[in-house]
Amino acid sequence: MAILRYTKAGTGQRNGARWVDARALATLAQDLRLARPDDRFLIGFDRDREDPVFWSEASLEMSRAGATGRPIRLAAGYIGHSDDVEPIDPHSLAICFVNSQLTSLRRAAPSMIGKPYIVVNQDAGFVDIAGLSLRGAPDQGFIRFDAVSATPTTYSQISVHNLHAARIGRLIETQRGARLADCVIEDCSAFSVSRGFARFRSLERSTLRRLVIDGGGLDGGGENVCQMLAFETGTKVTLDTVYMHNAVNMLAAGEGKRSSYVQGDGVVCERETADFTFRNCHVSAMGDGGFDLKTRGFVMENCSAVACKFGIRIWSEGPNLIRRSAVHSPRPAGPNRGACVWFAGKADLIDCDLQAGGNATVFQSGDGGAGQPVLRLYGGSIRNEGPLPLLIGNGGGRVELHDVAINGETRTGVLTL
Repeated sequence: MAILRYTKAGTGQRNGARWVDARALATLAQDLRLARPDDRFLIGFDRDREDPVFWSEASLEMSRAGATGRPIRLAAGYIGHSDDVEPIDPHSLAICFVNSQLTSLRRAAPSMIGKPYIVVNQDAGFVDIAGLSLRGAPDQGFIRFDAVSATPTTYSQISVHNLHAARIGRLIETQRGARLADCVIEDCSAFSVSRGFARFRSLERSTLRRLVIDGGGLDGGGENVCQMLAFETGTKVTLDTVYMHNAVNMLAAGEGKRSSYVQGDGVVCERETADFTFRNCHVSAMGDGGFDLKTRGFVMENCSAVACKFGIRIWSEGPNLIRRSAVHSPRPAGPNRGACVWFAGKADLIDCDLQAGGNATVFQSGDGGAGQPVLRLYGGSIRNEGPLPLLIGNGGGRVELHDVAINGETRTGVLTL
């Protein structure tokens, strides 16, 4: 196992053996090409002086693989007293990496250009990336997993943690054909996000936990819609304690040939996803869906959606289960009425709390799923304070109620269009 230490300019003998002999950061890219399992590459910053690293081109390429229990570790933080790095408190606002092509601070259609700082390729795996704080990640991501051939590229046992970002396009991007498996992404935050925290083309047997993601009022405009967490394909994925706020794309909606549909989502799972679990996940102020789920067989527990156009969107036949979750104050956007639950598929809701009012309602049935849309509610409560009926829409949807308190009165029955 080798441990090499780096500072921005290097110091002393520049052999990386100690912080007083740190190598210059410019040599890190070359050293990573020779990495072996269990090697550690530590980037240190002075806690008393903010001296960020500026980048515009892809700077670090991780193309070597570690091994089970012996990952290649790339970590940044404050220079520690024991020749390690110490985590940077995300509340300190310290920024260590800055995209030098970030020229605009505007909130409408910001230009998030440049290239990733870290590119993972060549079937690298068993990699641990930690502690980087940054500003200005481009739409291509701060970390990008590349597809390096015509056949899919698989990256196994990737760990990403303690990354904190401000004013970004995306933090993590995967190219089409890049597959991730057995990965953990945890203890990260991103504020002022125009495209999303991460997009996964394929993700298997992985966990995302303790994430805070806030759009901060940025609107990418046009086709640059925001999806905080996007999954194209994947199975057996768990989201645990994830907070997502403020993704609304209204810029240029309805202009020219563009749809007037207002975009902006929390979690988006496309049709080739299955077996997703959501625990203690919370979304608010989404222009479209808080949870937009085409997933087959999802479980949602102790989650919430507040002030989204649609709190939860359900597309598949399931079996889908929502337990002890709350959806409040759906908010119409553009030409669309809002609803707590929009459904073109099937799901069971157990002990859930749904509240709507104004030009929004509790349930909206839609097209695009398989078979007749059906929701079954067991227990829980509904409060509808607006002029709309409990169920609106099309697609022939049906809502079955089993001992559900509606505006304070317990009812059992069926709602149909």
